[in-house]
Amino acid sequence: MNTWSRIEVIQAMHSWARDMTPTRFAAGGLIDKFVWMYTLYMTAGHANVGTKAWINKAIHETGLWLHTAMYVLHYFHDAVTYHSIRIDLYPELWEMRAHLVR
Repeated sequence: MNTWSRIEVIQAMHSWARDMTPTRFAAGGLIDKFVWMYTLYMTAGHANVGTKAWINKAIHETGLWLHTAMYVLHYFHDAVTYHSIRIDLYPELWEMRAHLVR
């Protein structure tokens, strides 16, 4: 039995998946995001739980969160660099960027 197939690991990942939110994902740094996605990948594949609804939901949501992060970073870069938009007029965008760029 590989480590990823251990019941304790699967239960811990299931618990982590229940607790993960878009805000927590956005607030995490690059390493946090990598560990989250790597653990999803290993649990889904090597623990053979890829058909479970909870892991498919977590994978789908993670994809959406990554898409949102890319959009926000792209918009922020374009707004500040090319359009001279005063970012201080958009506090929610500034806050999202602060969480995403760590």
